[in-house]
Amino acid sequence: MKKLSNKLHVFVMFFSFFISILFTYSYIDFSSNMSVGVGHVYTAKSLALSGDFNVDEYWGNSGVDVITAFDGHKYVAYAPLNAVLMAIPYYGLQFFYFFYSKLVGPINGDISIILESLAFSLPSSIFYSLAGFLLFRFLMESGIKKMIAILTVIGFLFGTIFLNYSVSFFNHVPAAFFIFYSYCLISKPKTDKAFLFAGILTGLAFLTEFPTILFSVAVGLFLLYELKYEKLNVDIFLKRLSYFSIPIVFSIFLLGLYNYVHFGSPFLMAEQILYQQKLALGVGVEHGFSQNPVYGIWGLYFSPLKGLFLISPFLLFSFLGFRNYLKQNKKLAILGLSYIVFVSLLYSLWPDCFGATPFGPRYLISVIPFLAFYSGFALKSKLNICIYSILITFGVFICVMNLLDGLPSGRWFSPTNCNSMQYGSFFKANSYLMNLIKGDFRFASILLKG
Repeated sequence: MKKLSNKLHVFVMFFSFFISILFTYSYIDFSSNMSVGVGHVYTAKSLALSGDFNVDEYWGNSGVDVITAFDGHKYVAYAPLNAVLMAIPYYGLQFFYFFYSKLVGPINGDISIILESLAFSLPSSIFYSLAGFLLFRFLMESGIKKMIAILTVIGFLFGTIFLNYSVSFFNHVPAAFFIFYSYCLISKPKTDKAFLFAGILTGLAFLTEFPTILFSVAVGLFLLYELKYEKLNVDIFLKRLSYFSIPIVFSIFLLGLYNYVHFGSPFLMAEQILYQQKLALGVGVEHGFSQNPVYGIWGLYFSPLKGLFLISPFLLFSFLGFRNYLKQNKKLAILGLSYIVFVSLLYSLWPDCFGATPFGPRYLISVIPFLAFYSGFALKSKLNICIYSILITFGVFICVMNLLDGLPSGRWFSPTNCNSMQYGSFFKANSYLMNLIKGDFRFASILLKG
């Protein structure tokens, strides 16, 4: 049994990566310009092949949030780092194409679209598995028994929407990894370097998904708590605050430089241009932070077929576990809770709080590692472990079914326009595969140039 437990967590990590890569094929859907993830794809493609962030060559298929800059170039209004991460494996794929074409001949177009899909989603798959490994290590270092830690990680990796977005081209999984890793570093015995690296990771998260900058606010409150209630030396407080802040300020500078180069001003963000364009056209401007937050919180966490706790009910144990962790490490518990509250409140005010029609509330992905971590501290009795395991089974069924068959798909959530994209359809991927096997039907890969 001991040998099994020693190897089980390693198997879980590798199996999660295999599943994420395997089911990437079921996400192949570039036919709908409603897919936000498509914007990341074409920005990465342009960056890898042309060395520029503009999507001039692909803008007709580049998603819903394409903007026109002052110089006439077209861009996608998202944080830029995710495109860079995706461009790296895609650029590497070009070397494979080069040598394959020289040694074998032209590559099959159907095979090409599969390889390109895998390349674009590879960063999310990698960070997905690394987040599971990080969660396991953090639970073990916090005194959780190994088998309980493994059970918690299984729930996190296979029973939450973290799995579903690891097969996609969205930016949420890498950003979530950066933020949770930053949290883990701060939790360790305090050194100045820990805050420096935590700041670097938070800066990377910000450049991947802008709202994750809220973690820096939570860290500021954490340091103020230490200063006031733990009598932290003022010099040490200022030093740690500086070490944490400098990389974040540098990340903001890089974003300003990006904005200046592409939009003509360091203070003009792509989202502002997008809003101005929508305002001029009279479309989509209703998406301001104006929703009743009570309605938004209910929607994000408890709404039927969409709420986080209904998709992954084992995360409800985070309420019980948080209380136990609060007794063990009050300031770290408050740090994590602060970030969860900030993100939840931000998107509770956003009318499109779910993030359009994809599966689950994708804007909450960066808080899922925290909820999973706290849930592990609730497993103090055999009864709790039994109930927790049953709820994990339910979450795994829901999330895996979504990958297999688009269940539940976006079409369930609104009688009007929420059927624009069905996330994760096995049938769609299977039809591609059958066409490939038959060999008598070819579909054009819109990812290929020309």
